[in-house]
Amino acid sequence: MKKILIGRLIAAASLSLGPLAMAQDIGPAVKQSEADVHVQQEVRDALMNDERLASAMLVVSVLEGRVSVTGMLHDVSQETEIYRVARKVPGVRQVTVFADSETQ
Repeated sequence: MKKILIGRLIAAASLSLGPLAMAQDIGPAVKQSEADVHVQQEVRDALMNDERLASAMLVVSVLEGRVSVTGMLHDVSQETEIYRVARKVPGVRQVTVFADSETQ
Protein backbone atom coordinates (compact mmCIF):
# COMPACT_ATOMS: atom_id res chain seq x y z
CA MET A 1 0.00 0.00 0.00
CA LYS A 2 2.84 2.43 0.85
CA LYS A 3 4.52 1.74 -2.50
CA ILE A 4 1.32 2.59 -4.37
CA LEU A 5 0.90 5.86 -2.46
CA ILE A 6 4.53 6.85 -3.01
CA GLY A 7 4.20 6.01 -6.70
CA ARG A 8 1.10 8.17 -6.99
CA LEU A 9 2.82 11.06 -5.18
CA ILE A 10 5.80 10.88 -7.53
CA ALA A 11 3.50 10.75 -10.57
CA ALA A 12 1.48 13.72 -9.31
CA ALA A 13 4.65 15.70 -8.62
CA SER A 14 6.04 15.01 -12.08
CA LEU A 15 2.77 16.06 -13.71
CA SER A 16 2.73 19.29 -11.74
CA LEU A 17 6.29 20.06 -12.89
CA GLY A 18 5.54 19.32 -16.55
CA PRO A 19 4.14 22.75 -17.54
CA LEU A 20 7.01 24.52 -15.78
CA ALA A 21 9.57 22.58 -17.74
CA MET A 22 7.75 23.33 -20.98
CA ALA A 23 7.51 27.04 -20.14
CA GLN A 24 11.26 27.22 -19.64
CA ASP A 25 11.81 25.83 -23.12
CA ILE A 26 9.87 28.70 -24.70
CA GLY A 27 12.58 31.30 -24.07
CA PRO A 28 13.71 33.95 -21.65
CA ALA A 29 11.10 35.66 -19.50
CA VAL A 30 12.51 39.09 -20.32
CA LYS A 31 13.50 40.23 -23.79
CA GLN A 32 16.59 42.42 -23.99
CA SER A 33 16.32 45.75 -25.72
CA GLU A 34 18.63 46.52 -28.64
CA ALA A 35 20.53 48.93 -26.38
CA ASP A 36 21.09 46.17 -23.80
CA VAL A 37 22.31 43.76 -26.48
CA HIS A 38 24.76 46.42 -27.68
CA VAL A 39 25.99 47.12 -24.13
CA GLN A 40 26.36 43.37 -23.52
CA GLN A 41 28.54 42.99 -26.63
CA GLU A 42 30.64 46.02 -25.73
CA VAL A 43 31.22 44.85 -22.14
CA ARG A 44 32.02 41.30 -23.28
CA ASP A 45 34.51 42.60 -25.85
CA ALA A 46 36.13 44.96 -23.33
CA LEU A 47 36.52 42.17 -20.78
CA MET A 48 37.91 39.73 -23.37
CA ASN A 49 40.46 42.30 -24.58
CA ASP A 50 41.76 43.07 -21.08
CA GLU A 51 45.02 41.17 -20.51
CA ARG A 52 44.47 41.08 -16.74
CA LEU A 53 41.30 39.04 -17.30
CA ALA A 54 42.79 36.56 -19.77
CA SER A 55 42.49 33.62 -17.36
CA ALA A 56 38.92 34.42 -16.27
CA MET A 57 35.85 32.57 -17.57
CA LEU A 58 32.97 35.04 -17.63
CA VAL A 59 29.35 35.33 -18.74
CA VAL A 60 27.89 38.82 -19.23
CA SER A 61 24.20 39.69 -19.12
CA VAL A 62 22.54 43.11 -19.28
CA LEU A 63 19.05 44.34 -18.45
CA GLU A 64 18.17 48.03 -18.54
CA GLY A 65 21.83 48.99 -18.37
CA ARG A 66 22.50 46.83 -15.32
CA VAL A 67 25.39 44.50 -16.06
CA SER A 68 25.79 41.14 -14.31
CA VAL A 69 29.06 39.27 -14.74
CA THR A 70 29.15 35.66 -13.61
CA GLY A 71 32.05 33.25 -13.75
CA MET A 72 35.33 31.94 -12.46
CA LEU A 73 38.32 34.17 -11.75
CA HIS A 74 41.96 33.26 -11.41
CA ASP A 75 42.32 35.52 -8.37
CA VAL A 76 40.28 38.11 -6.47
CA SER A 77 42.09 41.07 -8.03
CA GLN A 78 40.30 40.30 -11.29
CA GLU A 79 36.96 41.24 -9.71
CA THR A 80 38.14 44.83 -9.29
CA GLU A 81 39.30 44.81 -12.90
CA ILE A 82 35.85 43.66 -14.09
CA TYR A 83 34.21 46.62 -12.33
CA ARG A 84 36.79 49.05 -13.75
CA VAL A 85 36.45 47.80 -17.33
CA ALA A 86 32.66 47.40 -17.40
CA ARG A 87 31.95 50.85 -15.94
CA LYS A 88 33.84 52.48 -18.84
CA VAL A 89 31.34 51.16 -21.40
CA PRO A 90 28.71 53.75 -22.39
CA GLY A 91 25.22 52.74 -21.32
CA VAL A 92 26.31 50.83 -18.21
CA ARG A 93 24.32 52.01 -15.18
CA GLN A 94 25.37 49.40 -12.65
CA VAL A 95 27.79 46.46 -12.45
CA THR A 96 27.36 43.36 -10.29
CA VAL A 97 29.87 40.51 -10.19
CA PHE A 98 29.00 36.98 -9.09
CA ALA A 99 32.27 35.08 -9.32
CA ASP A 100 34.45 32.61 -7.48
CA SER A 101 38.20 32.74 -7.58
CA GLU A 102 40.69 29.89 -7.66
CA THR A 103 42.95 31.72 -5.17
CA GLN A 104 41.87 34.05 -2.41
